Formats: sequence, C-alpha cells, structure tokens
Amino acid sequence: MASEAFNHTRNAIHHAVQVPSALAATLISGSDPHAVANLSWDPQLEGFVGRRVGPREDVTAGLRLPDATWVVLRDGDIVDERAIVGSTLSRAMSWLQGVVAGLGVEDRELVSMGYDLPQHPAADGHPLADLDEAVLSVLAEGFAVSHTVLTGLHAREAGATDLRLWPHHFDLGMLVPIDEDAESGRSVGIGMAPGDHLVEDPYLYVNPYPSPAGRELPALSRGHWHTDGFIGAVINLFGTSEADLSAFVGEAVGHSKTLLEAACP
Repeated sequence: MASEAFNHTRNAIHHAVQVPSALAATLISGSDPHAVANLSWDPQLEGFVGRRVGPREDVTAGLRLPDATWVVLRDGDIVDERAIVGSTLSRAMSWLQGVVAGLGVEDRELVSMGYDLPQHPAADGHPLADLDEAVLSVLAEGFAVSHTVLTGLHAREAGATDLRLWPHHFDLGMLVPIDEDAESGRSVGIGMAPGDHLVEDPYLYVNPYPSPAGRELPALSRGHWHTDGFIGAVINLFGTSEADLSAFVGEAVGHSKTLLEAACP
C-alpha cells in the first residue's frame, strides 16, 4: 500500500517531469506540442529524456530519478544538471532555457503544457522538498523493470507505437493497433503507471479500446480486471517478478485482442 511519503514524492516527480517535457513542446516547430512533449526511459541515465532540439537536433533535457536531478544532454552526454530539491518549477524552466541557449538552441521562453496534475505545493510556486530517497529508488526500479518488460512486448507486436512517457498521466506506455488506424480504430493500450487516483500502487495495465463495458471478462492467471474508472487488466508492481509481469502482459494483451475482435469482427 502506497504511503504518504510515496504519494508526495511520486507527485513531486510528476510535476518535475514537466520541465524537460517543455523543451521539445516549446521549440519543435510545426508539430502538435502535446505530441512532442513525451519522453523516453533511458536505462543508462535511470531517468526520462525528452526529444532532441536545436539546429543539429543534438540537445535534450531529462530527469534522473535516483537522485532527483534535472539534466541537459548533448549527444547523450550530460553538460549541466540541477537538483530538483530546493528549486521551484519556474526557476528550473529559466535554468533550462539559459543552458540550452548557451548550447546554440533558440533562446525562447519555455512554456508548460498546463496539464491537470495531482495536487502538490510545487504547483503553487513552492520549492520541491521532502523527497524520499527510498521512494525515488523504488520509482526508478519500477520504471526500469517496466521498460524491460514493455520493450520485450514491443518487439513481439507488429505495428506497436513507440514506448513513451506521457507527462500528463505520468505513464510509460504504447498502443498496439488492431486496425490500421490506431487513433480511431480498435487498439490495446499497454503501460506502467506509478500509482494514481484510481490505483494507488505502481502497476502495469492492459486496456482494450473501445472499452468492453458490459462484456464478460476472461479469467487472468495473474493480476485482475480493474473496472472502476476504466476497464483494463492490471497487476501490482510491488512484489511481482519480471517474469510474472511479462507473462501478465502477454496474457492480458491476448485476452484484450479477443474481446475486441469478438465485439467487432
């Protein structure tokens, strides 16, 4: 069961990840900013890295989880960093803007996407504080094992979208289309969320779309079907082995495809 310290630290990182996501969202012209605000998980950094910007597309920003640090990278190498603890989000945005401008990237004020995020003092301009080191370690381990499991699934699923960290929901996920048009057709969403208002603990999810509301849901050998707020198969990351997580997503994706194909052959 997630503790108060866990929730506080997780929500702080949810707000903090908006800083690196703002870089590409602001500076990549000609694209929907929401479509380029997402990040990827970098196993070597043990954190999230945004899309590349600049004349040579060699500069990016990220967030290293174990020590709660924002980073700026050029060609994958860290050129500057800033501790999250003690900083406000607005000061971090100004710092990031100044660093990338010094690297030859357009000097433009970075704009937050304004997503509706969990309540946290940082949203009111207070410095980020009281982050729990043990929770940061648990979050890093959770994203790391989920990245491994989901990357393995991605390799097996033709047409799967890239595995991305979405800053509004703070989930690492992808879509497996059932139809050619994944945006409007049937699809299965698979990912990891570090806990939220619907499921308290970090979990993997497999969600068929359209929702199979009113349908009989097949039995799962691992995890369970969540039906409050969304209908999808979920499994708690706490205490679950990587092998069981992989088996869960494989089985749940198979069941989701069967549900969708039976509903609309």
